[in-house]
Amino acid sequence: MNTALIVIDLQLGFAESSWGATNPGTRCRENCLALIGAFHASGRPVVIVRHDSTKLGSPLGPTHPGNALDPGVHPDEACLLVTKTVNSAFCGTPDLDTWLRDQRITTIVVCGIQTNMCVETTARMGGNLGYEVIVPIDATRTFDLTGPTIAGTTWSLTADELLRACAVSLHGGGFATVTTTADVLDRLSSGERPPVWTTGHTASTDVPVETHWETYVSMLSGDLVLPGGDRFEPEGPLAVGTRIAVTPAVQETISSEITVFDAPHLCTDRTRFGGVVLDFTHTFERDGAGTRIVHLLKITGDGGAEIGPQISADFPDQMEQLIRAAKRRSTAASAD
Repeated sequence: MNTALIVIDLQLGFAESSWGATNPGTRCRENCLALIGAFHASGRPVVIVRHDSTKLGSPLGPTHPGNALDPGVHPDEACLLVTKTVNSAFCGTPDLDTWLRDQRITTIVVCGIQTNMCVETTARMGGNLGYEVIVPIDATRTFDLTGPTIAGTTWSLTADELLRACAVSLHGGGFATVTTTADVLDRLSSGERPPVWTTGHTASTDVPVETHWETYVSMLSGDLVLPGGDRFEPEGPLAVGTRIAVTPAVQETISSEITVFDAPHLCTDRTRFGGVVLDFTHTFERDGAGTRIVHLLKITGDGGAEIGPQISADFPDQMEQLIRAAKRRSTAASAD
């Protein structure tokens, strides 16, 4: 019962022609409504998200008729209505992350409009926050989009090209599992879903993000070994796809692979063994002149509840060691 459906911006305003061409033959609406019905029937929570645009003249503006939700969506039957003015549902009101954690939700299924805008942003942020994210891609849709002009050539993608690109980016980048509505409905009816166990640790310091990132990269590169910490030996330059030999202080060497690398803010590495998948996510967020550090561990597969506490027991100590190393680096840089 720890899975919630997040329905993004299924609003009347997206029917207006000003958006341009959408995905031919899309069944986004029908699939979203099917998911809502299935989640209600299974007793799982449904969250409805509405975009209240602040852009002048937007068909999604609060005073525009297009701001209204699709008539098939009934917010009074949902567990939560989130309103937002930016892309991510995690930046709306009330706070979605707080509500999900209060409900002990660990998995979110994200659907709605637009695939490469609010759906993708919410899915990526959900992944960064440690949730298991599932995106039934045929329960989303978008519109043709024109991008920059580079060397005299204007780049553009059709709605279908954008949808495919988004699916590849989310799934291949490790942010979400991209699948179909039919697959999600099958899982709901059968109750089939791999167990997920998550935990994390957070701290704030007055050291800048860039210094923390440099210290963290130094550790991943094998140049820095924290007291009592793991030793890292990457097979090449740090990037998505790079494999790293990780040798814990008192265990045998294991192999990990970087699945997300977004300097200077985010890195996720994935380890597989014994039918279990471990995703370690390290986030460095600006906090004034300093940094807020978040270390998350997500274990997918049987046994997470048993091995998770053992693996994460040293998170507070290792984060403190990382902070100390970053402070030494900052002090040395100031002295120079």
